[in-house]
Amino acid sequence: MIRKGILAGIAAAVLLTGCKGSDGGGEIVGRNLFVDISALSALFPHDFDTTEAAALALRTLDPRYTIQETRWFFPSDPSNRYDSSPIANARIDYAHAAGLTGAGQTIAILDEGFLTSHVEFDGKTIRTPSGPNAPGVDDHGTSVASIAAGSATGGLGGPDDMIGVAPGADLQLGTYSSFDSMTAATVQARSVGAIVQNNSWGYDLDYSQANVSRQFGSTSGQAYIAALRDLAQDAVIVFAASNERGRGKADLMSALPLALPELERTWITAINAIPTFDSDRITRAQLLSARCLEAAAWCIAADGTWTAATGTGNTDYELTTGTSMSAPMVSGAVALLAEAFPTLSAEELRARILASANNKFYKHTGYVAFARGLRHGYNETYGHGFLDMRAALRPIGGSFIPTSRGKRVRVDRPILSTGGMTGNALSRRLADHDISVTDGLGAGFDLPASILTADAVSASGEDTALALLTGLSDGAMANAFPSYLSGQQMDVEFGDMRIALLMPSDGAADNFGFSVMQRLGEDLPGLSVGLTAMREGESFVGMRSLLSNTTIGGTHLAATLGLDLPFSDRHGLQLTGTMGVAMPAGDMPAMEMSSANFNAIGMTYGVSHLLSVGDRMTLGVNLPQVVQSGVAKVAMPSARASGATGFETVDLSLAPDERQIDLSLSYAVPLSRQSELMFGAVHSLNDGHVAGRNATGAGIGFRMQF
Repeated sequence: MIRKGILAGIAAAVLLTGCKGSDGGGEIVGRNLFVDISALSALFPHDFDTTEAAALALRTLDPRYTIQETRWFFPSDPSNRYDSSPIANARIDYAHAAGLTGAGQTIAILDEGFLTSHVEFDGKTIRTPSGPNAPGVDDHGTSVASIAAGSATGGLGGPDDMIGVAPGADLQLGTYSSFDSMTAATVQARSVGAIVQNNSWGYDLDYSQANVSRQFGSTSGQAYIAALRDLAQDAVIVFAASNERGRGKADLMSALPLALPELERTWITAINAIPTFDSDRITRAQLLSARCLEAAAWCIAADGTWTAATGTGNTDYELTTGTSMSAPMVSGAVALLAEAFPTLSAEELRARILASANNKFYKHTGYVAFARGLRHGYNETYGHGFLDMRAALRPIGGSFIPTSRGKRVRVDRPILSTGGMTGNALSRRLADHDISVTDGLGAGFDLPASILTADAVSASGEDTALALLTGLSDGAMANAFPSYLSGQQMDVEFGDMRIALLMPSDGAADNFGFSVMQRLGEDLPGLSVGLTAMREGESFVGMRSLLSNTTIGGTHLAATLGLDLPFSDRHGLQLTGTMGVAMPAGDMPAMEMSSANFNAIGMTYGVSHLLSVGDRMTLGVNLPQVVQSGVAKVAMPSARASGATGFETVDLSLAPDERQIDLSLSYAVPLSRQSELMFGAVHSLNDGHVAGRNATGAGIGFRMQF
């Protein structure tokens, strides 16, 4: 194994030149600036936070990754120093931390030659054409293959060990020595099911229709183009751009889809550049190759400076840079995505690579629409921007859940706000299930079903205190309407009958209802009975739709029983109990609500004439309205091996695990015969019917009787 000291500079940088194609006139060149250092001494995981932490550990602590962090310069220009970190810059560590290796995928590589006995290829299935079309041994192809699929066995964890982009992928290797060998390798790539073909080579010709015709006009040239067309139906084709920074036109192979448009849907051109980050954002880039130019609409950048395997020995490595090394990064990324999203086509995988590229650091001059409502900007210098595996493995263009009715619902945000009588019951139970979602490019993800809901913020203690003031002075009406409903409440008394009205208000025009309490008379002087009817216009037992053009509501019917137990002229106890049923209205995608039974209980102890004539103090224990039974039937979408979506209907209880208990104190002092001033304080246990959440508040109220 070659061991290196501190890298002081790159001693030589020359284009590797292969032989001329026997059937064409353009010179075939390896697309790297090979470095002579002899003189130098993984539906995808949904737990994104865990993956992020594991990726950080890999790129900062694992020698297979840190070996790629290199500070270097060209000896011809020592004042310009470059800081390369290809794995970290492309967030390949994120894919590895997620468990992705490219296992089950085959990467085809067309290059000069390969040392297939190198330890970086241990354990792989490697296929090559036979006979005169078999590749020989060469440094360039060995390096390219190790970057695409190096298996990280080189140094056994030592200081010179490396890991490729898709270490679990197999290889199909061929040579570009002639059109016949190129055709044989390309045909074999399709026959073995390669998901991507890497081409770190090209012709030293500018793109033009005339040069395309001249280069591929022969019978053997046309045979290669036919084989390339066939492969492009099922595999992504990656070509390295020229390393000539001053080019004014794209080279022939980079821009070939301009002449053959049928190739564009699976074609990617790779350039070499080094990004500069500010925190997690790219602020600028140093271009080390030709610009994307005419290939901009299918072009992407990657940091192509690698310590890679070389053909000089089975455990030898060298430092190398160029578009030759950027291209296999893209090819390895395709293999990782194919493993993560096995139902996606080559065209869809290519779209993910380009549509997720980091393009925030430059002005866009054109856009590609990859899906309805999803377009990605590019320019002629950087194309679509930098390869970003982290972004490619996350939802692109929104997240959607299919419904059993054949529609899909966007779930970038929750679709239902929980709360009210149900507390956080639904979100807690959804957390025990996963659902399959698709993004704007058709990729599937398994996410916790709790993404469908957001827990409503509970009312403050002060709000609760104010809401309870009137009820504490009149326990029989305390639980007439749920405290979470907005609207104007007005109480009217006619002898032994008391009526509470819930009136619509701004922002709650559909909430209305009435509650009637009637004392039963002299035979049962302390007993009251009541009836409540109410319309909940934009929520159901407190749960609210967060989708535009979709609302849910409900109708409530409840019976209340009140009991006054006077102990003396000054002391007394009030007990109230309410039982009711809420019936849903409206429609929620993927959810069907049943009727919900609810109840409420209140008890207050009151004493009058405590500090002054006519004043009252009450101590209360109130259990607000809470769902006791009721279910949400949720159609849980799940991905099948075929790529289709199946649905499992799950009944989730709407009854919270704990219920709210309000401990209250109020004091009322008369201001006149018809009015009184009230002070109240309340402490809520399990506030909002959420276990362990408490709230405390106080308020002042004014009550007038007519």
